[in-house]
Amino acid sequence: MLHRVLLSLCGSLILFVSVLLWNRHALNAPCINNMDRAYTHLSVAMAERGEAYEGAFSHAGFRHPGPILFYYLAAGSEALGPFVTREDSFRIATTALNCLFVGIAIFLLSGLTPHGAYALLLAPLAFVIISPRLLFDYWNPHPIPTATCAYLLSVVYLSYGRVWQLPLMCALGSFMAQCHLSTPPFIAACGLYGCGACLWRRRTATSPQPGLALPLLSCAAIALVLWSGPLADLARFGEDSNLRVILRSFAEEHRTPPLSRTFSAVWFLAARKLNLFFHLPASISGALPLACIVIIALTTPRRGAFFHLRALVLIAWGVTVWALSRSFQPLADYLVTYFLGVLSLAAFLALMALVEHASLFLSRTARLDPKRCRLAVCSLALAALLFSAARFPEPVPPAKVRSCNLSRFAGRFVAALAPQPGQRFSISPTSFELRGFSVFFALEMLKTGADICFDNQWEHYVGRALTCSFRESSSPSGAQGQILVELSRLSDREQPPNGGELAKPQRRSGVAMEWRDLSGQQRAFEAVGRSARGGLATP
Repeated sequence: MLHRVLLSLCGSLILFVSVLLWNRHALNAPCINNMDRAYTHLSVAMAERGEAYEGAFSHAGFRHPGPILFYYLAAGSEALGPFVTREDSFRIATTALNCLFVGIAIFLLSGLTPHGAYALLLAPLAFVIISPRLLFDYWNPHPIPTATCAYLLSVVYLSYGRVWQLPLMCALGSFMAQCHLSTPPFIAACGLYGCGACLWRRRTATSPQPGLALPLLSCAAIALVLWSGPLADLARFGEDSNLRVILRSFAEEHRTPPLSRTFSAVWFLAARKLNLFFHLPASISGALPLACIVIIALTTPRRGAFFHLRALVLIAWGVTVWALSRSFQPLADYLVTYFLGVLSLAAFLALMALVEHASLFLSRTARLDPKRCRLAVCSLALAALLFSAARFPEPVPPAKVRSCNLSRFAGRFVAALAPQPGQRFSISPTSFELRGFSVFFALEMLKTGADICFDNQWEHYVGRALTCSFRESSSPSGAQGQILVELSRLSDREQPPNGGELAKPQRRSGVAMEWRDLSGQQRAFEAVGRSARGGLATP
């Protein structure tokens, strides 16, 4: 047991340091990357108040099932806040969470493999296949792949009769399901396989088996705690709750891509990720998933835990194709990010088989100890991971100033508004084209300590807790001094620069704000910026 714990700590710590080294250019970022991350900041602010009940918003028309990631990021920000910026605290906390999941997976793998050191190979595989950029990113689909690795391995243990894996499965599955709605079919299919295999094993076993009552009670307690937010929302709002909205959305007719197209999309996603090892031409790399499947089928053990792991990888692949074919969205990788975890385990099985055969070959021809060969390969893989992260970090991209400009642009409006303590500001954007600017405006308002709420039609983006109807029902006294802030988009217009008639006109766009102050005076503020793709920027 101690040996497995040490392997887990070693692999997860090296992965943690490597991810931070590779992404070191992104630390001390001056501002939030983009709109999706800004909305995560807004949801975390609600979690800090204990008022986050739903997950991140989806373009499919609902919000994802739960806010567990927001509460985790709120705790990470509280712990790291004295030392780093809020943006960096989210990124470091997410990296630590991903490395914890990989550490759990290494611990579980080391109990399955014939030689525990093989489990260390999962750390560099996660770095390469999931990618250090995703391991560092707190956007809600990105922490899922590492949790997938740990979840599948816990299902393997359950399939082998280890019923005390049920609480771990419940915790990991709840996290994944709340982060993104694409995961429940995958979680359910693999979980049902594990439960069915466990019951069959208990039925055919001749020796006494551990009781199920305590593991099931533990699962129920974990589920009750982790799902308390969505369940409270369901109990309070009934038909209007987010879980009911999700169910209604799936009951409605919607366009879906053909099954053959989704199979190709998943296949070539696997091919692209596996090609990172070989840098083959695209025409050849398409065969890499097939090569991986053949290696796994021919070389891994056909009995015991590895039989279940191979079966789960194939089930997960099939469920991924089916789930993507039922998607509300055009095909996109982020809709099935958990598949990167499945692919990491498939690559692990293939790589472990190749290393084992190479070790046996060297022991016979060069008379080397197979155990030392295996340990040397795993140590070299970890050393190469750390060296490459330190020596070849992600290239610094061209300066991305748009999000910083949006923050500064929003700050000008907040300065014009000059919020005072005790006031509540009801924000009413007139166009959904302003959803990018509006979230930065809300974050700048929160920095001043202002009490804000949004028009109810913005519930999909900002969450129920930030709608004015919810705020009024929670603290009706604040509605008496409520100030309506209307945001609107200025019409694009062409103006010749410096009044010159012959010069080429410039397209300009901007935002206008109108509000009535406490004295009853109608006031307005507007700012013009250069037209930018997807949003506004300051001149």
